[in-house]
Amino acid sequence: MVKDSVGEAIIHYALNVKFEDLDQQVINEVKRRVLDGLGVALAAFMAEPVKIARSIAKNHRSNVEATVWGTLDMSSIEWAVFTNALMVRYLDYNDTYLSKEPLHPSDMIPALFAAAEYRGLSGRDLITAIATSYEIGVRLCDAGSLRLHGWDHVNYIGIAVTAGLAKLMGLSESEALNALSIATVPHAAMRQSRVGELSHWKAAATANSSRNAVFAVLLAREGSRGRTHR
Repeated sequence: MVKDSVGEAIIHYALNVKFEDLDQQVINEVKRRVLDGLGVALAAFMAEPVKIARSIAKNHRSNVEATVWGTLDMSSIEWAVFTNALMVRYLDYNDTYLSKEPLHPSDMIPALFAAAEYRGLSGRDLITAIATSYEIGVRLCDAGSLRLHGWDHVNYIGIAVTAGLAKLMGLSESEALNALSIATVPHAAMRQSRVGELSHWKAAATANSSRNAVFAVLLAREGSRGRTHR
């Protein structure tokens, strides 16, 4: 189906991929990425910015919650996602995709994992969403460079993980497009976080992008609109 915009094409694709569409190699690679992501996350468990995030997360409870990895604590899904994604990214050992723009696609796994946990979805649902978000993220990297224009690669993460979250949270195409706008337009990240003396935020930038995606999907699911119509 031909769509009028890139956003429409992305969302239509994301919401219509089925587990049966994935070949066995893709399924195996997704499982490997999940295990790798969990491994590097736990290796970063005692890192200073992770401890800071975890100390805040445990004090934020909600009706929409997920587990803070490495603990028995539940937190609001936004804080669980931020903390877990920060753990995956902090040591800079997770997977890398090198194209016109580089990407660490497994930065997206904590958000998708949290959504599947919250909704009580199956492993097949989670695998499908991860594969879908990966495909979107790496194709965006193939299409063009953000860093050449002063923007950060985490903007591609935000787009791809929003699409995967919309799939897992059961959004309609209209709701998902609103979520994509809410996640993307007000949250464009600059490359500056990777320049000069690096702060904790370098590792937190993709975690924040995932947190913004979760926030956007929750808003859109309740009817909040982010799209402008000409």
